[in-house]
Amino acid sequence: MMTLLETILSTVQATLRAVWVWLRTVNWDPRNWTTETWLIAAVIVLGLIILQLLRPGRSARRARGPEFIVSNGEVCQPEKGGPQLLALKVSNLSAYPVQLLELSLQSELMVAPLIVEAPELLEPRESATLEAELPERIVGDSGELRAYLFIPQSKQLYR
Repeated sequence: MMTLLETILSTVQATLRAVWVWLRTVNWDPRNWTTETWLIAAVIVLGLIILQLLRPGRSARRARGPEFIVSNGEVCQPEKGGPQLLALKVSNLSAYPVQLLELSLQSELMVAPLIVEAPELLEPRESATLEAELPERIVGDSGELRAYLFIPQSKQLYR
């Protein structure tokens, strides 16, 4: 094992010595560069540009939209016979704040979706429990809940 490590160490040292010798002999004045030096410089610059373009940065993560989870949601009927309540937990898993604007709730038996205002600003990696009175009665056993979100930093809306 030590022989392998010694071989690796000597190889790295020899490479660094060769690079050092080459760097000391390079003419740093671009007016005196040879075609070979210009070609090496162009390849390095082109490689750096390609790496920068292929690197997924912050803008690429934002383009995917917010990471948002809705969990523990239920529609419940109060005992006194009042309006139905929508209770759910929302979590912002993104690294930036997300504004929850409204929720759209529709079951398989409803003609049009029911819109519930839910103005809630969720800080990064924060969760909140929302409770809202539903303006009309929900019928059906299953359905779809859509959240409409706004990201203040990028000024984009998401559904």
